[in-house]
Amino acid sequence: MSRDHSSRLVIKRVFNNSAVLAVDSSGAEQVLLGRGIGFHLHSQDEVDQSRVDKVFVLTNPDTINRYSALLSELSEAEIDLSSEIVSRAREALGDHVNARVILPLSDHISYAVRRAREGGSALDYELRWEVQHLYPKEVAFSREVIALIEQRLGVKVADSEV
Repeated sequence: MSRDHSSRLVIKRVFNNSAVLAVDSSGAEQVLLGRGIGFHLHSQDEVDQSRVDKVFVLTNPDTINRYSALLSELSEAEIDLSSEIVSRAREALGDHVNARVILPLSDHISYAVRRAREGGSALDYELRWEVQHLYPKEVAFSREVIALIEQRLGVKVADSEV
C-alpha cells in the first residue's frame, strides 16, 4: 500500500500484533492493519508505515468505539486470515470484493470458530438452497475458506457456514 510517509502516525492503542489504533498529525484516528504492525509497541510509539497493509479512517466516535471493541476481541490470526481471504476473494471473485469486509469477516470467523470449539449447533438459514444455486462461485470459494480456517486455526467449522 502506498502511503504518504511525511505524515507521522502515533499509536493510540495496540489491539494485537496485526492491528493498532493510530492518530495522524492532524488528530484523525485510523485503524491500521498489517503483519507485525503492533509487535512490541505501546501507546505513543511511532508506527512503522512500511508495515501498514490496510487503513480505516474513522471519523465517527461511535464507529471508533465499535471498531475498538471488535478489535479487542479478535486474534491476530483471525485478522491475518481474513485479510488473506479477502485478497484471495478478489482474485477468485473479482474487484467488487474490497477491504472493508476484513473486520466483519474477522468477527464472523471468530464467532464461527468459537461456536465450533464449544460444540455449538451449526447455523441453519432459510435461504441456503437459493444461495447455493444463485451464487455457485461464491459457495465454492467459501468451501475453500472453511478448509483454510481448519488449516490455519486448527478448527473445523460447520459446512453450514458456507
